[in-house]
Amino acid sequence: MKILISVFFVFGLSFAAFGQDFYYSNNEKHYLSKATNWLSVQVKAEDSLKFRAKIGNQEMVSLKEHLIPERGIFWLQLEQSAMIDEDLAEIKKEFDILRTFQGYYMTDGSGDTMHYIMTDVFNVQFSEDVTPDQIRAINEKYSVEILSEGLENEYMLRLTEASEMSTLEVANIYYIEGLTEWSLPDFHVSIIRESIPSIYFRDQWYLHNTGQGGGIAGLDINIVPAWDITTGSSDIIVAVVDEGVDPHENFYEGQLIEGYNAADKSNNGLPRKGDFHGQAVAGIIAANHSATGVMGVAPNVRLMSVRIEGARVSDQAAAFDTAWVRGADIINLSWGWSGYFDNIAQALQRAMTLGRNGKGTVVVKSAGNTYGGEVSFPGNVPGVLTVGAVTNRDQPARYTPKSKRVDIVAPSGDRKDRRVLNILTIDRHEPYGYVADGRYYQNFDGTSAAAPQVSGVAALILSMNPELTEKQVREILINSATSYGETDWAGAGRLNAFQALYEVYQNTGPSIIRTSSTTFSLGWIPSNAMINWTFSPGYLISPYTGSGASANLESSMSEGTLTFTINKPGNSPLKISKDIVVGAEVPGFHQSKDHD
Repeated sequence: MKILISVFFVFGLSFAAFGQDFYYSNNEKHYLSKATNWLSVQVKAEDSLKFRAKIGNQEMVSLKEHLIPERGIFWLQLEQSAMIDEDLAEIKKEFDILRTFQGYYMTDGSGDTMHYIMTDVFNVQFSEDVTPDQIRAINEKYSVEILSEGLENEYMLRLTEASEMSTLEVANIYYIEGLTEWSLPDFHVSIIRESIPSIYFRDQWYLHNTGQGGGIAGLDINIVPAWDITTGSSDIIVAVVDEGVDPHENFYEGQLIEGYNAADKSNNGLPRKGDFHGQAVAGIIAANHSATGVMGVAPNVRLMSVRIEGARVSDQAAAFDTAWVRGADIINLSWGWSGYFDNIAQALQRAMTLGRNGKGTVVVKSAGNTYGGEVSFPGNVPGVLTVGAVTNRDQPARYTPKSKRVDIVAPSGDRKDRRVLNILTIDRHEPYGYVADGRYYQNFDGTSAAAPQVSGVAALILSMNPELTEKQVREILINSATSYGETDWAGAGRLNAFQALYEVYQNTGPSIIRTSSTTFSLGWIPSNAMINWTFSPGYLISPYTGSGASANLESSMSEGTLTFTINKPGNSPLKISKDIVVGAEVPGFHQSKDHD
């Protein structure tokens, strides 16, 4: 897999003078394009917590990642590129920005955009004949310090705040001067995701919006980087409560488990003639990632088809009970009722409180196609996660409710508006589907198409940490959404899959330790992962770095930041940073006392 890199220049330098929108690798120049809506900034380390909180309340600037907590370096996303100077001016009124790094990107042949993100760190391999004095001299000349020394003359270096040059430029100088075999910024990378082979993927704009059909590039659910973290677990079951779901070549063998039919109380959850809605919903949630089909949000999870079409209300209520009793972790409901039914509401409450052995089954409901009216039942049942719709042009869909009961929105189409792209998903085979030739359907729309995207991300969250409660999953989805500010239609904002999964790692509560020498371990880690940790400021403990999911912290410190970096093969690194203060236990961490 070819790794592509993200780079940031120091903002405010004369780019025309330096003209170095490239880096050296494999003895060649690799050219980059300047980004206009993301950049990286450095604030004083002691301002990190306050800065993070401030950015969290900004409408036009969002925090993508806290890159280096111990030095206050953040990656920021700007909603409007023309507002960079204005946004920074507002931030500078409150914070001393030490350095700002230009953002870059590279676009591959398929149209995928890779971020190139750089901080103050670069790596080199000095040539065998280079002496320690030469290394010391060039470091002093360019205001560079050594962070660590590895094997075969490899060094991790940092460009200090005293330098007036960019990390990229200095890394290039180290290569050009002939003292190194190679010299590269320590890129925070995005990769070419070769795991996206689908011939239909380019048409699934809601997963990866490049501006297809005149839409707004980037207006999607940010799922592609989330797939680098997880594509789901077969331990997680999503119940599709709908018209029924058929087997399909886009489902793996055994993915569609035994279902239920509320009308005849059988274990046959298959659709009947004229039933195709549930099939489209199921495809959005969990269609496999193959070369010949569409791609689902959570392709490795399992599906339970619960058919409620034609059943009495009491039997429909019983169907919800059946779903959670049989192990459904998530219930997707892309249906709605007029009126209010207490027995259905109570069944959903039981699911949300008793399901998953008391942790609660997550219930996701389409908000309804009420054209600006209230949400449809049971979207108004407390605890149900109610999903509205936004188009590829970043506008509320004409049919989506305008109601404070909408919790979150996800992309969808509108067959009656030719300016808007619809949702591509699977279809029943001919002659039973939406279209005569069967297999796939490209005009699915309504809030029915938005809800299963949220269900899919909820399934990814529980795949990462199945111990989370229903309420915690719901809060992660809501808190991680891309905000539209105060609206009467968007709830917390647009579904953001990557941010939601990242918050699963971060969602461990405040980090507070006892005064005794203590070992702290991550409460949950992905399989087959390599983990390193660093404590800052390093002078308070020894050692201040280590490997593994447990960090041994000395009791002599007063406070600092503990950062775990998780590297899983084929995925982008993830960081968990916690502010440690002497005095109490750390919720979300397993604590084992060495001694009192």
